[in-house]
Amino acid sequence: MGDVDSLRSLTAELTELRGEMIREEASLEGRMDKICELHRESARNLVHYIALRQHDVRDLQEKLTDNGLSSLGRCEADVLGAIDAVLRVLHRLTGKAEASGTGAEQEQTAIRGWELLGRNTDALLGPPPQHRMVRIMVTMPSEAAGDFGLVRDLLVNGMDCMRVNCAHDGPSEWAGMLSNLERAKLETGLECRVLMDLGGPKLRTGPLEAGPAVIKYRPRRDAYGRLISPARIFLTSARDPIAPSAPADACFRCLAPGWRN
Repeated sequence: MGDVDSLRSLTAELTELRGEMIREEASLEGRMDKICELHRESARNLVHYIALRQHDVRDLQEKLTDNGLSSLGRCEADVLGAIDAVLRVLHRLTGKAEASGTGAEQEQTAIRGWELLGRNTDALLGPPPQHRMVRIMVTMPSEAAGDFGLVRDLLVNGMDCMRVNCAHDGPSEWAGMLSNLERAKLETGLECRVLMDLGGPKLRTGPLEAGPAVIKYRPRRDAYGRLISPARIFLTSARDPIAPSAPADACFRCLAPGWRN
């Protein structure tokens, strides 16, 4: 456990981070009414999470761990509550009065957060499988539109959720993937969710003029990956070039201010 001064510094750092979360939430308060009441609490938690992840908190996490405190590594279900829990411990260690809100209230909030996360996960990805803790999501290749056997085999071998990447293929291919999945579900009696992943914005640059190709030099290796011979590149000054002192795959003349061999 660190000394009181380091603990107070850590408290101040966490308090500032908490304040930023509250300010981010307040700045979006006018938009919260447009969110379904069922999802409003999740929206607030998402705002807190984004505010946290805007910072590189690795150094903060290391200091928390060094002091035997939670590193906030699994705070997704209740980000603000996780920080309040750590601050509550720090306040006790430094003899400072605790912030508003009792530990019991914050514990109940955290429990609700995890329960809500579980319900949302089940709604999105389906109920958890019987024999494992994780769900398996598989992104469909284009072949899945016309290959029923492929889709059926994926379902039989544990696919819980089919992901259709709408940045590729088109409506007819997507319909084929879904049709094959429905047929496979009927044949096997297994369930599988479908997530349609919409393509994001794309940069359209137009035709590009042909330019110099990228030159690649690689060492030679055998079938086991063992080095047979290295790739040797020799660089020399364009103003005062010299020949390579040993055999090389390529020799380039470099022009840079003040550069010499």
